[in-house]
Amino acid sequence: MQVYHLENSRSQRILWLLEELDLNYSVERFNRELSGRAPPEFRKVHARGKAPILIDGDLILAESGAIVGYIIDRYAPGRLVPKDWKANSRYRFWFNFAEGSATFPIGLLYFVKQKSGSSAEVVDAAKQQVDALLDFIEDELQPGPWFAGEEFSAADIMMSYGLQAAHTRGYLRERHARIKSYLERVYVRPASCGLWPEAGDMHWVRSCRFSSWRRHLGGLSTALCGENLK
Repeated sequence: MQVYHLENSRSQRILWLLEELDLNYSVERFNRELSGRAPPEFRKVHARGKAPILIDGDLILAESGAIVGYIIDRYAPGRLVPKDWKANSRYRFWFNFAEGSATFPIGLLYFVKQKSGSSAEVVDAAKQQVDALLDFIEDELQPGPWFAGEEFSAADIMMSYGLQAAHTRGYLRERHARIKSYLERVYVRPASCGLWPEAGDMHWVRSCRFSSWRRHLGGLSTALCGENLK
């Protein structure tokens, strides 16, 4: 399997999943253009021209949720998917909530704050949407510790991207203690180490399972190890 990976993108999910499952894969890593868009190489592979892209033999697949589902169904059936029907229902909800409801408002707030000419009313409305979203997630995370309950699942891989972005951009408030604790658990998983941002950029680091040290980033622990593949 080959992953087309773009910095600061949903392709983190795919790299993390592959590490969790200990599957063999290769990576084509790209930086964003000055415009923030993916470089032309992505459109040469898939008409959407966005990250992530998975190439597996003659299969070319886009959309992170579709890729996560494909990898689990083909290479790890029964793994990272709860078997208990109640836990599975929560799993399905959060797996789809990640892109259906969570990621867009967080990204929209960042966009309107960066865009010159955005009115204070527009920015405030976007902030209110994100606050309501994070408050809902905060309440739903109990008892946890993971989104589907006791088991870590692919729903956590899907949900963590937006929550990590909210943390990095300063959207989490004091009342979001459960989300912060949740991210702490995510950051110290051996398979996820090195996927989280340093100085505002998300870099991918190999050899994560052999990390023997951690450092703190913004009050939360993140594992760093191996060599940075810039």
